[in-house]
Amino acid sequence: MDKINLINKAKTNDPEAVELLFNQYKPIVLKLSQKYYLKDFDQDDWLQEGRIICHLSALDFCPSKGVSFGAYFKINFERAVIGLVRHQEALKRKSIRYAESLESPLHVAYVRESIHSLVGVDYIFVRDSLSDFGSRLSDLERDVFTAYLDGCEKEEISQKLSLEISQVVGALSRARIKLKEEI
Repeated sequence: MDKINLINKAKTNDPEAVELLFNQYKPIVLKLSQKYYLKDFDQDDWLQEGRIICHLSALDFCPSKGVSFGAYFKINFERAVIGLVRHQEALKRKSIRYAESLESPLHVAYVRESIHSLVGVDYIFVRDSLSDFGSRLSDLERDVFTAYLDGCEKEEISQKLSLEISQVVGALSRARIKLKEEI
């Protein structure tokens, strides 16, 4: 069966025709699944989204426009994926996506690295909240916390500052408590 007949059968909602048509263009879906990241999307989700867009593309396809079905499907599928990425990245959902425990060692480092990407009001709030945070720490807590933010493990901090591991753990614990209170 040639492509035009297959597309016309897909327009009549023939599931076999839609599946045959989709199988011809599945590599487009697989290639774009490598190009874009969608949280919680596995290969089955990508393929399902591809089938839906393939069927919708077949319904709207007009061969007289001078565009091949493959190009038409690829454009439609990439637009759909970009729409999903935009939805995932929407500002109002960022707080949910990036929510994590303050106990996480990456939390403070993440905040430190991404603070410049915050919205103006958020940036001012965080900056003002943390402006005197360093002064709330003892010299020991400040040294340990700074080394920790620089990516050092507790053992490295212990060696670097000539401290017992228990002193490092205690200083980090006190610094985290003070950080939580500050935020």
